[in-house]
Amino acid sequence: MLVAIRRILTVAAFAAMLAACVSFPLTDPVVVEGRRLDAAAIAFLQKNETPVSEVVGRLGRPMLWVRQPFIAIYGATLDQRHFVAGYIQSGEVRMRDREALFVAFDDGNRVLHWGHAQIPWRATWRGAALDWAHAAGMQVPPRGKAFAELTVPDGQSVVYFYCPMMNYPTLGITDVFLGIYSDEPSMLGELREKEYLAIAMDPGKRRISVEPYLPLVSRVQMLRGSIELDLQPGSVHFVEMRFVRSETGYVAEMQERSRQEALPAVRAFVEAW
Repeated sequence: MLVAIRRILTVAAFAAMLAACVSFPLTDPVVVEGRRLDAAAIAFLQKNETPVSEVVGRLGRPMLWVRQPFIAIYGATLDQRHFVAGYIQSGEVRMRDREALFVAFDDGNRVLHWGHAQIPWRATWRGAALDWAHAAGMQVPPRGKAFAELTVPDGQSVVYFYCPMMNYPTLGITDVFLGIYSDEPSMLGELREKEYLAIAMDPGKRRISVEPYLPLVSRVQMLRGSIELDLQPGSVHFVEMRFVRSETGYVAEMQERSRQEALPAVRAFVEAW
């Protein structure tokens, strides 16, 4: 009980620091995931000309694909130490910032738009890409879209990931995201509480893992969870994800559910943004 109270008070103290504070970096940012792509690296991009195959050939596999609209996300997560001077409390804090190169493609799979962006604390990679696409005049799905079943593509399987609960005391400072990864490895998407994500996947045995993301580099241990799915052509799977407190910290859990168990919960959620 005392441990749980200390964790809540730690987050509360950080909230107080951010409420009225100034900060400045103490170190240069260090890339801890992904890679940064500067102007020289993308000088080859030509609107309506460069095919997606050349983009992947030159820049490598993106961290995440967005399918509607078709966007490749090349992201980098940066770890940096800041000194935060607040009215109530001051101190050194490790923060994580994210930045991305977005490359959007037209119906012919040729480059349509591209640009760099800083990712806000409360945005997922996909959400930031959709906000960027909307600002660029592209058509994007509505935010908070209600549940709709995905038609299973021929020869593939569909997996619904959904998250009914996040048991972490953010106190409104930020959101905890659960990043979903496949065994390729690549990111499949991210979820907040009360969201779902439907993904069409190739058949076979797949190891799926989930990893929590929090912009503040917390001293609280956060454990990754995983599950193995046996995907058959035409099959539909439901995977429940939770982020809960454990004896040693917090753990991301995954459990496959039956259609009868999952559908009542998933139908009340919105599509991940």
